[in-house]
Amino acid sequence: MDTVPKTVSDGDKDAELPPLDWRSWLTLSLFLVVTMFVIRPIRIPVPVPSTIRPLKWRKARISMDLKLAPWIAICLLLATTAIRVQSEVRRGFVGSDGIEPYGIVILIMSLAYICISLDQSGVLSFVAMHVTKRWGKNGRLLLLCFYVLSAVMAVLTSNDVVVLCLTPIICIFSDITG
Repeated sequence: MDTVPKTVSDGDKDAELPPLDWRSWLTLSLFLVVTMFVIRPIRIPVPVPSTIRPLKWRKARISMDLKLAPWIAICLLLATTAIRVQSEVRRGFVGSDGIEPYGIVILIMSLAYICISLDQSGVLSFVAMHVTKRWGKNGRLLLLCFYVLSAVMAVLTSNDVVVLCLTPIICIFSDITG
C-alpha cells in the first residue's frame, strides 16, 4: 500500500513535506541560472541568412537577459513537466488556501494607475517643489520631512502606495536639486 506524504496545504500543520525530487532541483537550478543571466546578461551570436546575398550568413545577436531568460526557463520547465499547467501555473494565478494572487496584481496595477495619474496631474511635482523650497537647504530637516511624509502615508494607506508615490517624488526632488 503506497502512502503519499501529506502536504501543508492539506490542512495538517504537523504534516511532512514531500522530499525534493528532480522537478524541485531542476526548478531551483533554472532559477539560479536565470538569476545569473539577469545580473550579467550575455549576447549569443546566431547565424542568420542574409537578405542581400542568399548564400551568405550574417551573425545576429540574441541577448539573454531579463526579457528572454525567464521565458526560456518557464518553457523548459513546462516542456519537462517540472511544473504543470493544471496545478502549479493555475494555482499561481488563481491561488489556493485563501491566498489570491490576482487580487495582489489588481491592487498593484490600480496603485500604479493612481500614482501615474498623480504624476501626470502635477501633484507629485508640486509636493517635490514645495518640499525643496521649504526645506531644501537643510539635509537633516529634509530627511525628516520625507520620513514624516512616508510615515503619515503608511498610516493612512498601505506600504505599496507609499513606495509607488514616494519614488517619483524623490526622483523629481533629486532632479530639481541636481
